Amino acid sequence: MWEMRKFVELHTCTSIHITEYHKKIDSKTICTCIMPMVNDMQTIKVLVLIAEMQARLQYRVSYRKAWIAKHMIMEQLYGDFVASYNKLQGWIATMREYVLETVIKLQT
Repeated sequence: MWEMRKFVELHTCTSIHITEYHKKIDSKTICTCIMPMVNDMQTIKVLVLIAEMQARLQYRVSYRKAWIAKHMIMEQLYGDFVASYNKLQGWIATMREYVLETVIKLQT
């Protein structure tokens, strides 16, 4: 009998050159490749990351995959944006309580 399984670990390619239509390069794999670049310069453009991946692996990743990978790195470095926004109300309440002359203007 055959048994179907899903491979859940990180994908690592041992070949230096990857064909242009390599379907196993996902955002998680791209994330591990570009992590040092994004860590050094958080404002790096997605197109620069795509060029780096193409130079390193001879494979042009899609803009979507590169953007998702950069977003994943930013979440690892700084945490989730939604969670940070939800904590904001607590910080504002604390400021109002302890610093009585605080004026807070929120723009949404």
